[in-house]
Amino acid sequence: MAEKQNGMTGENLLIFIESRLDNFIVKSNLVKSKKMARQMIVHGHFLVNGKRVDRPSFLIKQDDVVRVADKSKEILYFKNLKENEKSTQLVIPDWIKTDMENLEAKVLRAPNRGDITTPINEHFIVELYSK
Repeated sequence: MAEKQNGMTGENLLIFIESRLDNFIVKSNLVKSKKMARQMIVHGHFLVNGKRVDRPSFLIKQDDVVRVADKSKEILYFKNLKENEKSTQLVIPDWIKTDMENLEAKVLRAPNRGDITTPINEHFIVELYSK
């Protein structure tokens, strides 16, 4: 998929990884870790644009709204998250808008290479997979 897109393959690959649903809900501060995100998604606790999604690899796009399912809001973790939103606030990227009162997050724009702060040499990854 990254090769078929216009632009540099390595950057496209990183943007795809950044756009995964499991990564998105971690970045939006709705869950604490990638493992927790994957488990919550597989168990059907998140909706994307009102539809249940159970694949952590689901790719989010601009204007998608990800929210906790209504039944899942009764889970103790989400009740505590809503109550303690101020004390656990992490830095949320500017391409994400999080509404902790309603336990939802919106994709304001597609992420770009500048939004990815992890030090990665993507050309090495592309080089490895091109062999």
